[in-house]
Amino acid sequence: MVLNVLEQIDLELEYSNDMLIHSKNNSISPMNQLLMTLRFYATGGHLNSLADFGGMDISTVSRILVRTSEAIAKLYPRYIKMPEDTVGEQVRFYDIARFPRTIGVVEGTHIKIKNQDLYI
Repeated sequence: MVLNVLEQIDLELEYSNDMLIHSKNNSISPMNQLLMTLRFYATGGHLNSLADFGGMDISTVSRILVRTSEAIAKLYPRYIKMPEDTVGEQVRFYDIARFPRTIGVVEGTHIKIKNQDLYI
């Protein structure tokens, strides 16, 4: 799965020579950037722990996390499909479990999504 994700975001994580993310003058490969980000997601680790683990500066890890997270987030149209009839979905979820303002589930996990433009 990691290789699949990497294939989809690889070009966004590559740096041109004038914009290198580097550690001790060596550029950090897209694979290592992705793995560092996935480790952050999995552990909820602190930047200084991740930096020590990867032998990088904290500011480098911070930039990696932002760039990689943005690249992953851009993949959402391929994997997240929102229902067209959100009001109908809310009624169906409410009828099943009396769970208000719900339009979908992800493995039963509650995820509150705030949308300034959606008032239903």
